[in-house]
Amino acid sequence: MAEVELPNPAELEEQRDKAFSRRVALVTAVYAVILAVASLGGNNAMKEMLVAQQEASNQWAYYQSKVIREHLNRGNKMVLETQLAEPSTLKGAEREKIDALARKFGDEEKRMQVDKKEIEPKARGFEHERDVNQAKDPYFDYAEVL
Repeated sequence: MAEVELPNPAELEEQRDKAFSRRVALVTAVYAVILAVASLGGNNAMKEMLVAQQEASNQWAYYQSKVIREHLNRGNKMVLETQLAEPSTLKGAEREKIDALARKFGDEEKRMQVDKKEIEPKARGFEHERDVNQAKDPYFDYAEVL
């Protein structure tokens, strides 16, 4: 008759401990993956928030430059219109030249107004994107803590 080999009780206990160690390692790995995802998401949200803030600042600076140019053109136009309104020694050709220049300043002023209307929604869009990412960031921080 063949001999049946019974396992050593110490070996059985060792195998049971190995199974427990594997489960602990698996749970630890899952926690590490979750923490990595939360950390990555938090970092991305923060980066996107900073980029959107910078883009919004750039758009508002561009908007401000258009406002300044609009006011400069309006001021120049008003000065030229004042010169044209005064009875002076301006002759026909000079008068036409100043009138054309005043019209040019007026056209530039209108163009700046149109440009401002195009820039403002872009800047507000970047501000909205910044706010969304700013709202996301704390949740990723909470996930890292948990």
